Amino acid sequence: MAGKITHRCGVDINTVMVSMSGMSQPLDVYLRCLVITNSEFGARIGKTGEAVRRYRSGDRWPDRETMQLIVSATDGAVTPNDFLMSTALTDTPASEPAEAQR
Repeated sequence: MAGKITHRCGVDINTVMVSMSGMSQPLDVYLRCLVITNSEFGARIGKTGEAVRRYRSGDRWPDRETMQLIVSATDGAVTPNDFLMSTALTDTPASEPAEAQR
């Protein structure tokens, strides 16, 4: 059996990673750890609460500029690789980044 895995914010991943719909996105874990609402985080990165909800659920990937804002707002606790890894782990692809849609 695997040992305890701790998220960068200090919370046991096993207690928060599994949600009703499967594996949580790292941004979701981070915001849950710090009890930050979608609207509050959206204000920090210049996005709506609904946009943050979609990033948290994996329904959408942030574009490059937004990703940089997320990394900055989380002091590096959430990185672009986190979005890619969580998508690979869930086997549920999010919408492709804006650059790939062009």
